[in-house]
Amino acid sequence: MPPKLDSAQQLCRTVWTCLGCGRTETSTAVPPECVCGVEQSWLAPEGDLITGRSHGVRAVLASSMAAVDLPRVATGEHDLDELLGGGFATGSSVLVYGRQGAGKSRLTYRWATREPCLVVCPELSLDVARAIIASTGGQLATAYLLQEIAGWEGEAERLGVRSLVLDSLGAAPRPVPLLRAVRGWAQRTSAVAYCLQHANKKGDHRGETSLGHWADYELRAAKPTPTAISTRIELRKTRLGPTGTVALKLI
Repeated sequence: MPPKLDSAQQLCRTVWTCLGCGRTETSTAVPPECVCGVEQSWLAPEGDLITGRSHGVRAVLASSMAAVDLPRVATGEHDLDELLGGGFATGSSVLVYGRQGAGKSRLTYRWATREPCLVVCPELSLDVARAIIASTGGQLATAYLLQEIAGWEGEAERLGVRSLVLDSLGAAPRPVPLLRAVRGWAQRTSAVAYCLQHANKKGDHRGETSLGHWADYELRAAKPTPTAISTRIELRKTRLGPTGTVALKLI
């Protein structure tokens, strides 16, 4: 028989929802990981996280909203920008993945530093990160470099940057919550957040089953040969517009 709860404990019971399979669990604390295997499985209802009741939440009638074109941030790559409809929409997260040497960092640094940008690079020295930006035509005058993941949000807010590069998610102990946090920052600040992820031997990024769920765009980078000076960028997912493939020069 389960232990009897007093009135205070009963009030604190929360209905948790699994991000992976949608199963619900009522508990006074965060339940163990769901059997479906999704990292960071449980999400409490928005609002009052203790009782599960929300306060002041109101739905918005779609017809009452003004029709506006979402602002875009161009990458500077003609073919890619054309495929994206002008660039990445502001307030979005971009997941870029591929095998080692596919050109993820070189291209992403170049795209992001067209705007005031914070590059978080725990796997690289700052000198190497600077050299990558310079060698690919990125803008050193608008790029700030940081090696510690833990300080990314405070520095991004202090500097007021318009784009963020996190290179890479593999350096974080819990990649999914980090990607969710980065996406939330992008939405709050109308910026674009680029998150890089190393692919496995099959060229896939899905070591974390729910990683792609929190990305607004998902791009896969692959070089035709290890010594090629171009890479193939496959736009595999976008919440806005079509998908497709383009070839981009790395230098």
